[in-house]
Amino acid sequence: MVRVLIVDGDNNSRIRLKQAATKAAPRAEIISVDSCSLGLKEIGEKSHFQYIFLSSSLDHEKIKDFLKEAKEKQGKKVFSSVLVIQGKDNDRSFIAQSYLNGFNGILCSPYSISDISELVKVVALNKATGKGPEERSAAGFLLDGALSLIDEIALKMALEKPTGKERKRLIETAQTLSSLCESLDEEYYKLAVRKLERVPAPKDVIGKKRKKAEEEKVDQTKDESKKSKITYTTKKNF
Repeated sequence: MVRVLIVDGDNNSRIRLKQAATKAAPRAEIISVDSCSLGLKEIGEKSHFQYIFLSSSLDHEKIKDFLKEAKEKQGKKVFSSVLVIQGKDNDRSFIAQSYLNGFNGILCSPYSISDISELVKVVALNKATGKGPEERSAAGFLLDGALSLIDEIALKMALEKPTGKERKRLIETAQTLSSLCESLDEEYYKLAVRKLERVPAPKDVIGKKRKKAEEEKVDQTKDESKKSKITYTTKKNF
């Protein structure tokens, strides 16, 4: 029998996930707890789980420690870990880092029963094909994030707005990508090329800004000309 463990400190989201997981896998035994410490008590070599879902609303450091201890407690019984992303954590960099921290899959809220079924299939397939899918997934998310940040920086520069925050995030993303290059080798570059090929042409922000400035200048000239005519007519009447 497939056993599933859900760890989520929020009662409502924990119940919602358990209900959805039960419908996605009606024959599975599903246990839900509200903390990492209680989750670890449920795990053991004789009471192991095939899938463990953890909510991103939990303390992130505790999540990392949980994964490490869970692997030790299950011994040779391998499990697939899934991070359930809640609202504010739905960020490319955070998702990429989660893969690097050892998660095998990501489930973004709100989700459907079919989302859970599909995710379980993908995670199982990744496990069967061997090591590396987590790193490839992380690289994909980080590349998307880097491209998005470059667009954002270009847009802000065109509008003469500060870009310090975005530049800092881009440097951090680039550093993480750099460390992934060593383990992914040629695959990483192929992934990067595919991502870059799909990038749409940049918007002509500067051109639009210039056109808008010219239109405003024309409008201003018209207003001044209109005011001059009114002043001239008034003087003439006097």
